[in-house]
Amino acid sequence: MVFDAHTNHSLNLVLASARQRLLDAGNSKSAAFFTPDQVGSFQNLATHSPGDTLLHSLLFTEMEMVNGAANALNDIQKAISNAATAPTQAIARFAEYGAHLTDTFDKISIYSNESLRTLNSMLMVEASRAIDLSFASVAPTAMATLFVLSPGHKFQLSDYLNGELPPREEVALAQTLTNELAPRAANPADVSS
Repeated sequence: MVFDAHTNHSLNLVLASARQRLLDAGNSKSAAFFTPDQVGSFQNLATHSPGDTLLHSLLFTEMEMVNGAANALNDIQKAISNAATAPTQAIARFAEYGAHLTDTFDKISIYSNESLRTLNSMLMVEASRAIDLSFASVAPTAMATLFVLSPGHKFQLSDYLNGELPPREEVALAQTLTNELAPRAANPADVSS
């Protein structure tokens, strides 16, 4: 898998993107490590310790995420037979799945470092691409924001579902969980920050 032609191509795009971002940040010394001729070096890193350990953990985490998503979807499909409570059950089940997703990435994975937590959203996007191949043609953009409302709030969930946000004075905590993801470039020449 590490040396597959698809991996070669994808890694080349990622290296070009990383290189460009480093150059844009004025870090040409680090950017020198992210050139197309380094693809083989990165692939070799993934097949030897500790790279093998990191790759194994990443694949295990992705497997846990996919299994969790499949289980959540099965549970929600079962709940649809009881249409009166289906939305409530679906929301509760998605919340459980979100907790499992965070748990998987932050506790099971060796990628639990605070600075790497944004990768869990990218793993979810990539797992979705693997499940539905038509998703690969869509530029991934997403944002999940958690709002914890103050006790006694008047804001209604139905208003949120209609596109309204709760007023600031009724929000105890707002946390962005996932930021917009940059679209993929067709080739390294198209990559920019």
